[in-house]
Amino acid sequence: MSIVQFLANHWEAVVAICALAVSIVAVTISSLNLRIQRTHNQKSLTPIIFIEPYDYENCILIKIRNEGLGPAIVKKIRVQKNDYEVKPSIFNWLPSRLPENMNYKEYWTRSMDFVLRPGSLDHMLEIQIDTDDSSQIKEREIIRGILMELTIYVEYVDIYDNPMPTYSRSLSLFGRRDHEN
Repeated sequence: MSIVQFLANHWEAVVAICALAVSIVAVTISSLNLRIQRTHNQKSLTPIIFIEPYDYENCILIKIRNEGLGPAIVKKIRVQKNDYEVKPSIFNWLPSRLPENMNYKEYWTRSMDFVLRPGSLDHMLEIQIDTDDSSQIKEREIIRGILMELTIYVEYVDIYDNPMPTYSRSLSLFGRRDHEN
């Protein structure tokens, strides 16, 4: 029996086998496409945490920003001075009382289980300083001395609960001396 005769006699079986093969290939391609799409979605919604310290003569400011396209679910923030001294916020390291007429304009005490929206910006610390007041200038230098020894660590996940690399930012900027007159 030749191939032509076999195909003529069993054409229904051949069509069924071909249909089965095409459907297996289609399912394989679909599942591969689904995996690629899921990976793309996860990567395109990645949060990126960034901490911005600003050291001005009249203001000490530390901001936290989500530079990514997806929300950052912050699991924990810790502020370390060294391997043994850890506190949950920058504010916990600073003096609780400031000199007269000097206040914390903003300070953050939350350290776990909150969400930073994409593009959001929050002030972790803001202290306004009157540069004509010597007691405030002295306190500014004390605060700079405390901040320059600290490092902030942020542990967070994306909306798919994938852990992101722990972000760390040293506040050594506050130890610079190029701003002195």
